[in-house]
Amino acid sequence: GRFGKWLEGARDWAISRSRYWGAPLPVWRCQNPACNELKVVGSVKEIVELSLRVTNRSEAISNSNVEIASVATLPRNDTTMDLHRPYIDQVKFKCNKCDGEMQRVPEVFDCWFESGAMPYASEYLFSDYELSAKTTREELRSHIAFPADFIAEGIDQTRGWFYTLLVLGVALYDESPFKNVVVNGIILAENGQKMSKRLKNYPDPQKVIDQYGADAMRFYLLSSGAVRGESLNFSEKGVDEVYKKVVLLTLNVLKFWQTYSDKISNFQFLISKLQGRSILDRWIIWCLASAINEVTDSLEKYEIDRACRTIVWLIDDLVSTWYVRRSRDRFKNEGQDKESAIMTLQFVLQELSKLLAPIAPFLAEYLYRESGGKKESVHLENWGQGKWVQEITESDDYKLDKQMEQVRQICEIGHRLRDETQVKVRQSLRRCQILKSKYQINAEGQILNGIIELIVDELNVKEVGIVETLPSGEGWISKDGVALYTIIDQELKAEGLVRELTRQINNLRKKQGLTIQDKVTVEYQTVEDALKQMIIKSKQELAKAVLASDFVEEENVEGAEIKVDGLLIIINLLKN
Repeated sequence: GRFGKWLEGARDWAISRSRYWGAPLPVWRCQNPACNELKVVGSVKEIVELSLRVTNRSEAISNSNVEIASVATLPRNDTTMDLHRPYIDQVKFKCNKCDGEMQRVPEVFDCWFESGAMPYASEYLFSDYELSAKTTREELRSHIAFPADFIAEGIDQTRGWFYTLLVLGVALYDESPFKNVVVNGIILAENGQKMSKRLKNYPDPQKVIDQYGADAMRFYLLSSGAVRGESLNFSEKGVDEVYKKVVLLTLNVLKFWQTYSDKISNFQFLISKLQGRSILDRWIIWCLASAINEVTDSLEKYEIDRACRTIVWLIDDLVSTWYVRRSRDRFKNEGQDKESAIMTLQFVLQELSKLLAPIAPFLAEYLYRESGGKKESVHLENWGQGKWVQEITESDDYKLDKQMEQVRQICEIGHRLRDETQVKVRQSLRRCQILKSKYQINAEGQILNGIIELIVDELNVKEVGIVETLPSGEGWISKDGVALYTIIDQELKAEGLVRELTRQINNLRKKQGLTIQDKVTVEYQTVEDALKQMIIKSKQELAKAVLASDFVEEENVEGAEIKVDGLLIIINLLKN
């Protein structure tokens, strides 16, 4: 790698600098030209002992709460000991070799030497333990975090801090002082140029944060190659995408849960009772446990971008796109299954807030509190990898995940077939056939009944069959082991009108700001007999779907003009 290449050709390191400011080199040279003896001083105590050989004048001073003998010629800044220039330069003592005067050389350390000594310097500052030349690696481990779990800096530190830390650690203790390095790359303008105030080739960071939030910015950067030492061409569009896929989707799912959660009080999610619940609940909990394991493994390996991708997968692909969409009717219908769906989604939101906490802390905090978190803050919670995660991942529900994966694949193909024939999902179809040899999910070559129902609902078909050979002929269209019968009879057309009218009325409810607690009376006016007959025949179904107490045909209705499969109808919603 980059660091290894640098080490292969590493040059000698001149650790001294001819400057005034800096840590003085603790090296004294005899001023006798015939001698030039050098003395390296290793501690303040040694300076004291050497200085006593010059004069017997002494007094007590305090250093780190330990009294040591000092002399008037020790370095002072007023009354405080100061080992910097010019005070340290006043310390002189006799040469052991020729009795000449020893004087400190004028050079100071390269500042990177001090940076490389950071682990040991911090120990000196924050502990009463004294390092010495005799300090062993084992003693060091017992007093400081040595080696450190990780260090983090820019890729430009390959020849700087990373190198000096390693040199001193290996020289002193034959070991690297760090186990892992998190290296961030260079953030460039969107066109790949260096960011420049003069060129103004980047958006104002404060405006980006004001518009999308700090968490969206954090997630965007942490999910990029920049956390792997790669350059990133910063794009505000990327922040916007993260905002929509992570922040907005999470808040939408939370709002959906809150819409129905107030209907149930004192509910508690129990993993032990999961087996008796809906296939969707069992599946999403298995996916949650899998995501927790994946994020944990990623963070332990400092692969932050991989952790971010797993979180996006959980929010966008699983919770929002599949679990919530396929569970909407469960939330609307009364009964035990509704309670199970509400409890399951709350549990998922709570655990998701913990996964988000290190990466999007503000969103995580809001999600945790709004979904009923028990502690003061999500950041006081234990990490999500509890005993239940192990129990779930070791259960047979991994088979359910494999089945669900194939079901989603079947539905994706079914949707593509609908697109090709321009038949909207709202229009019911009669049949879907699945090729047994291509989608053999279990030993019997059958899909579980609960899974079949998901396909029926997702593709809006009356029946799903598993067959040895896909049908062909008039009305049939097939692809990749999935076939749809696309001929629409009068009964199916009527059902399509019901779905389309339901969608249009619910859109009107949303525009008027109505909630699920608001019942309405639907006034309508139309000259289309097909719509009139459909409303009369399906009034009960429509009323339930749009939360209406009644459908009333009136003349001169003042409302919204909408078209249902090209048929005009005027709708007015009266809040009861």
